[in-house]
Amino acid sequence: TASGNWAGIAEYPSGKCLWETRIGVSPHSIEMLPNGDVVIAVSGEDSAYPSPSVGRVIYYHLQEDETYQLISEVPLRSAHGAWWDSGEQIIWALGMDGLVAYKVTPQYHLKLIEGKGFEMLCGGHALSVDYQNPNYLWIGTAINKVIKFSIKDFGIVYNNI
Repeated sequence: TASGNWAGIAEYPSGKCLWETRIGVSPHSIEMLPNGDVVIAVSGEDSAYPSPSVGRVIYYHLQEDETYQLISEVPLRSAHGAWWDSGEQIIWALGMDGLVAYKVTPQYHLKLIEGKGFEMLCGGHALSVDYQNPNYLWIGTAINKVIKFSIKDFGIVYNNI
């Protein structure tokens, strides 16, 4: 993704562009699901996609003709991160107000899962799985601090705020 308004998928290692779109203001994170679908976290808005929350998570479905169709958008204030949890089959998304989880419905819509994630006062800015233990997520905050979150116990295990 590029903060200007671009998101895309490139082939590795050739760099060949497989798909791209112009999208809102400040797309920050893109995540490809095992079925080829794409989720993008966008922190801003533009006139084509006005949003009262200023920020959203967008779901694109890979069609049979190998094009992508925008299927759903859910508001998430200042969305900055998205990660596909293959164990739980959910999307974790990070925004200004915290971490949330979405289930993908059979119609490829994102449905908020209540009770997962957490609220935060310091603004979510970066999201990454802990590659040594995928039961944890690393969360960078808007105030240059780090939180480690357990996606199994739904609790913060490290917080240097």
